[in-house]
Amino acid sequence: MEWEGSIVRTTLDITSILYSLVNAPAVKSLLSGGVYKDERPANSTARDVVVASTTVDNESFQTGVGYINIHDSGAMPDHVWFKSVIDTIIPLVKAHYVRNDYHLLVTNVSGPVRQTDGDGFYMSIRVRAKLYYND
Repeated sequence: MEWEGSIVRTTLDITSILYSLVNAPAVKSLLSGGVYKDERPANSTARDVVVASTTVDNESFQTGVGYINIHDSGAMPDHVWFKSVIDTIIPLVKAHYVRNDYHLLVTNVSGPVRQTDGDGFYMSIRVRAKLYYND
């Protein structure tokens, strides 16, 4: 897809950027599972991180929203573990800038929230992305 002669960035780009930043040894060492794009494996009982993106527009400087979701299948939220994972991830993403490519900004952190299937909890880091056309 092209827009004004340049390649348009998509939600897939935001997800890939977040994944490349979060799929780091410092984060993976805190997990019993893994770092995934879009969704975690079915019936996972591991401590996982999932990155996804929900929107991106087609303006001159595209903006979009991505999420980094931290999952724990425990019966009660483990605040100490959640805090350690968040404290490791945010510096990797916070105000991350790559000249002529993209700029990320952490806009909020929410949770812990019970999983929709009732097993475990998750927290979410919301990231605003500004994407530049990448010819």
